[in-house]
Amino acid sequence: MIVLASLALQVGRPLSWIGGQILWMLQPFAEGFGIGSRKSPLSVPGLAHLLESDGGVDSLVERLEAGSNKAGAREGWK
Repeated sequence: MIVLASLALQVGRPLSWIGGQILWMLQPFAEGFGIGSRKSPLSVPGLAHLLESDGGVDSLVERLEAGSNKAGAREGWK
C-alpha cells in the first residue's frame, strides 16, 4: 500500500501546490464536519503547508518509505 501511495504522490507532485490551495478553501467545511481539525493528527493547515512547500511531497514520500522499512524490520521482512 505504501508503494501505491508513494507512486501517487510522485505522479501528482506537479499539482501539489494547487492541492494545498484547495485545502485552504475547504478548511472551514472540513473543520465544520470535524474532519482534519487542529486537534487531529492530520490537520488541514498542516497538510496544506506540506503540499505547498518546495520539498513537502519528497519529504512525505521519504517518511512513508522510512515507516515502511521500520515496520518491515519489526515484522522480520527484508
